[in-house]
Amino acid sequence: MNASENNLPEAPAQESFARRLKLVLWKEHQPFILLLLVCCLIGMVAYFWIHSIVTGGLIDIDQATPKIAEFKIDINTAEWPEIVVLPGVGEKLAKAIVDHRQSAGSFQTLDAIQEVSGIGEKKFEQLLPFLHPIQDR
Repeated sequence: MNASENNLPEAPAQESFARRLKLVLWKEHQPFILLLLVCCLIGMVAYFWIHSIVTGGLIDIDQATPKIAEFKIDINTAEWPEIVVLPGVGEKLAKAIVDHRQSAGSFQTLDAIQEVSGIGEKKFEQLLPFLHPIQDR
């Protein structure tokens, strides 16, 4: 017997199959899906408990020891882009140091850098920890 013999309207086969599958999956698999979700929740709680309580907690970046970059510049060989990284030295002053070195010759002592316009006693004391000692030539 087919649908035309029973005077029933024909429904598309795909639609009825999809509707039946949806109802079957929801009703019959609901306890399994609930059990699966509960297991996932328990697993997540266990994971965070192990990683936070048992292993000593999460890494605290604020408590990391700060690193200080130490560098020294040879004032007789450095070009202005290297000199400009010194504290309190801008591009203009760095170029003035290079120009002074080229016109007057190499600095014989570190104190000689004070001959450059814009470097006084205070600026020299600020720069001194970052300058290589001048070697005898």
